[in-house]
Amino acid sequence: MEDKRQKPVSTKRGIILYKTKNDDWKIDYPNGDYRYGRATTRKLVNFILLLNEGKTIDQADEIAFEIEGKYKKQ
Repeated sequence: MEDKRQKPVSTKRGIILYKTKNDDWKIDYPNGDYRYGRATTRKLVNFILLLNEGKTIDQADEIAFEIEGKYKKQ
């Protein structure tokens, strides 16, 4: 039997990732905003890589999730 969280986790300092159905993720941002939908595993990895490169959360979100195919390393 698997225990499931009854209340969502909330934090003021971190990003929380939830695996939803199929290849989709929900992301809770530290400022209270969230992304639900269009967050595939590949886009999520790109988002994390962008954060690692020094982009802000807003910049990484825009590049990884909103502008399809704009950010590609060659």
